[in-house]
Amino acid sequence: MNLMLIAHIGDHSFALPVSSVERIIPMAAPTILPEAVPGMVGVLNYQGTILPVVDPRPRFNVATPPFHIDQLLIIVRSARRYLLWVNSIEGIVPTSSDTVTNFALPLAITIDNATIPVLSPLTLDPGPTPRLGENVAS
Repeated sequence: MNLMLIAHIGDHSFALPVSSVERIIPMAAPTILPEAVPGMVGVLNYQGTILPVVDPRPRFNVATPPFHIDQLLIIVRSARRYLLWVNSIEGIVPTSSDTVTNFALPLAITIDNATIPVLSPLTLDPGPTPRLGENVAS
C-alpha cells in the first residue's frame, strides 16, 4: 500500500507520493527570478536554505494566480528539495493495486470513481538552485 497526498491547483486535483513530502508550509512570497527555468517562479529562504518554488499549473493548462495567503507550499524531496505551490490540500489517501495505474511511479489513481494524476517529484524538480547573479536560463 502506498500513501498519496491529494492537492489542488485551481479546479484540478493531483496526487503526490507521501514518501516525497517533507512538510507543508503556509504560502510566503518568493523572490521572483525573471529568467528562471520554466515552471520555477522564484526562490524562498526556508530555515536558511534557498529552495526553488515550482508552479505546476502550466502542466495542467491552468493560469497562474497571484500569490495568496490561503495557498500552500509543499516541501518536496526529490533529487533535491524544492517547494511546490498549490491552492489547497485535501488529505492523504491509501492506494492499493486496484486503484493504481502501476508503473515505477503510478501515472494515476482512482478515488471515488475519479481519476487523479500522480505528479512525479523528479519530473517537477527544477534543477540546481541558481546563485545570486547567475543566469538561470539556458
